[in-house]
Amino acid sequence: MRSGRLLPHLLPLVPVVLSGCADLQQMMPGASPAPPPVIETAHLHANLTGSAGARLTPQGVPTLLRELRGEGFLQSPGSASTNPLAPCGLLAGALTSGFTNNLFCEMAGVCQLLPTPRGTRILGAYDNELAKSPRAIPRDDPLTTADIMARLYAFRSGGDSLTFNGFIGPRTQQQCLALVASPGRTVRELSPYRGGPMPPDAAPVSAWATRIEQDDANRHDAELKTPGFLDRSATATTNPFAPCSVLRSFRLAARLNDSWPAIAAGKFDSTDVGSLGSLAPYRDDLKNPALLQSGTPRAAEAMAAAFAAEVIRANALTEQLLAKATQQDCSDEILTPGTIRQRLMKQGIILPLR
Repeated sequence: MRSGRLLPHLLPLVPVVLSGCADLQQMMPGASPAPPPVIETAHLHANLTGSAGARLTPQGVPTLLRELRGEGFLQSPGSASTNPLAPCGLLAGALTSGFTNNLFCEMAGVCQLLPTPRGTRILGAYDNELAKSPRAIPRDDPLTTADIMARLYAFRSGGDSLTFNGFIGPRTQQQCLALVASPGRTVRELSPYRGGPMPPDAAPVSAWATRIEQDDANRHDAELKTPGFLDRSATATTNPFAPCSVLRSFRLAARLNDSWPAIAAGKFDSTDVGSLGSLAPYRDDLKNPALLQSGTPRAAEAMAAAFAAEVIRANALTEQLLAKATQQDCSDEILTPGTIRQRLMKQGIILPLR
């Protein structure tokens, strides 16, 4: 469903959090056209949260960028590298962000919530609740709401990984770089997984989506149901399905989804990310569309540096926003973006948007 340009008027206080939502529906109209086939596996996935790509640090980025300069690296198989900043890693990060931002848009009620199959292991327990509220997340009981959001996030993350494994896994780094430089072409060529043999896990996809074994998933699920869990602080748990973990994933997804077309077009405003030393050598390159479309190691490096800067900046801003938030606050923020910022503004605390 296209949301048009309605979003900036609905949410004037949070253009970063969901600014990519309307753009994604236009840029990626096929990003989440229908739920994937029901594939029951012995593990779950969590887009972005806890992944190598989402945990980039200023100290670690230079080493990752140096790998891209290696002789013959762009001709190597994409599945051979776990580097989240390699071209196939960037492609996985961009697509994961786009699909995850779609889900954020749906949970916030800005985009229509896509239907989910009945009877699945992940979501089946809430079939009746979802049937009664087919266009939005049920909000009658806070714990139930948080659990449904966690399960829907896991369900969609698993389907996304299947699609991306099949799309990215067979490509070389050079082929991925061409797609990173052309978001429109990527959307046209992307084919959602529709069933059949499951593609193997591709290292670039795993760099942006955490695999969670069933025993750990059961433990995380039990923690979500603990009395008083929603009163815990945003930093009180590393549970990838806790509201604040999901919100971190959504905020990062929104920023990367918003930035990807600008980076590829040479319109990325590097002043938005502050004074990050790893980005300084590439500021001129990022204003040069011809170079970014050249398919050279320098182009790969420049775009990777921009993605890394966006990850680091987004994470820093999110932690500022959630410094005093509870899990319930994060749940409310997912459903109604801007609630935490508005409360802070009433307290005289003004945080940067970018």
